[in-house]
Amino acid sequence: MKNFTKVALIAIMVIFSSCATIFSGTSDRVSFNTEPSGATVFIDGIERCTTPCEVRVRRSINERDVRITLEGYETRWFSLERELNLISILNLGNMFGWAIDALSGAIFRFVPTEYSITLQRERQSELTHPVMIKIEEENRQVDALLTQELPKSLIQN
Repeated sequence: MKNFTKVALIAIMVIFSSCATIFSGTSDRVSFNTEPSGATVFIDGIERCTTPCEVRVRRSINERDVRITLEGYETRWFSLERELNLISILNLGNMFGWAIDALSGAIFRFVPTEYSITLQRERQSELTHPVMIKIEEENRQVDALLTQELPKSLIQN
């Protein structure tokens, strides 16, 4: 009877080891929506999608950094929020299960899984006028040092 109890206990530990990895997986679907749409979403420096979009993000014990860019708008940076995945508690005292869940990232889950972000237009420089103008009458040449780029439509060749 003692051997049966030991075998049953070992079997239960093996069955419930890495519970969060087995029952909830190692990734979450996270959606991004921006106003205006068409922004590029980078996760950990890798381009993942263009808004509005939904991507599968692998869980990790490390933070997942997000960068959202759209030309003419300020870049937004943030980390995906996460919380303890309560299913991992089923590991009980099984350190092997806790280790597997921690290494796979399943010990956490992303919450929220939906992000709606309003992008702000890039701020224009307060110095919108040329800083320096140099006029050479002999060569009929005008040089100007500007604080921002001119629109291509204003540049003559």
